[in-house]
This record gives sequence, structure tokens and C-alpha cells, in this order.
Amino acid sequence: MPLLLISEPADTPISIAEAKLHCRVDGSDDDAWMARAIASATLACENVLRRSLMTQQWEVQLDEFPIGPIRLAKPPIQAITSVRYIREDGTEITIAPEGYYLDSTTLPGWACCDPDSDWPADVREMANAVRVRFTSGYADAASVPAPIKQWILHAVGELYDSRALGTVEKSDSPFISCLLDRYVVPTL
Repeated sequence: MPLLLISEPADTPISIAEAKLHCRVDGSDDDAWMARAIASATLACENVLRRSLMTQQWEVQLDEFPIGPIRLAKPPIQAITSVRYIREDGTEITIAPEGYYLDSTTLPGWACCDPDSDWPADVREMANAVRVRFTSGYADAASVPAPIKQWILHAVGELYDSRALGTVEKSDSPFISCLLDRYVVPTL
């Protein structure tokens, strides 16, 4: 079940100013470095959590429709953009939004078929014949939970402190390591 990133987030959960304040850095000399460190720490955090932090678009690809709902990774899921599939005759069909709904309450998030019908059965036998595109992430930086932001700030601080040494040491702090625990999306 390939998962493709369609559009990257336009923003980060913390600003350069917040990172500089955390690292006690003045001036604009380090802005480009801070932007890269924030991006790296955010990506690392998303990988640990199996979650999107800022608004981004993803597409899950399947060879056929499942019997039940379609798992949408990278919560929180904001919306399903489209559900498309290739019919046996080779034409691409976009299912009308009335034919499915989003269950964003259950983690990680699910594209559910209309309760009065089933997913289409006339799917062409080919790889990635079914494609569900969706938008995920928190709506804005203010919506990202504070412990997640703190973890990112800590990671940026570790990167900043160790950049002269050329190494990053993993924090053994039980406080830092448990900041993300409640936000990790369980695997099935």
C-alpha cells in the first residue's frame, strides 16, 4: 500500500524566532541554518509519531478496493480530496463525494464507503488502480500540541549545540523521550 506525499507543508510547527529564543541565539546570521534544523527536527518528529504535523496532502494507492474502510495514514486527517480508480475498461473514475465519508475520529483515519453501498467491484487488475487523496496535519502551528513543539525545540537545540562537534548525541532524558508517547499512532 504505497503512500505518496503529494504536497509538502507550507509551514512548520515552530518559527525561526521560537527556535532562536530556545537556543539563545541573537541576530539573523543563523536563520538559514535554523530553518533547516526545524525542518529536520519536524520530519524526525513526524516519523516517530507516524503523523502529519502541518497541513499536507497524501495519496494512498491500492491494487483493489478492500471489503471495509481504507486506512488513511498520517493523522490528523482533515479531509478526503478524492477517491479514484481505474475501471476494467481502462477509464479512470472519480467517485462522487456522496459515495464515501471520512472517519477522522478513529486513528489513524479511514475512508469509509457509503453505508448503503459497497466500493466498486469493476477495478482493473493492476498495481495502484485505486487512489485515495487526502489532506492531513494540524490546521496551523497554534493547533500543534505543546509537547510536540517542545520535542522539536529540544531536537533543534541538540542540533545547534552539537553542530560544532559534527555529531548529535541522543538524549537519554526520560522527560524528553516521553513527550511524544501519547501522540504516536499505533501500527496495525
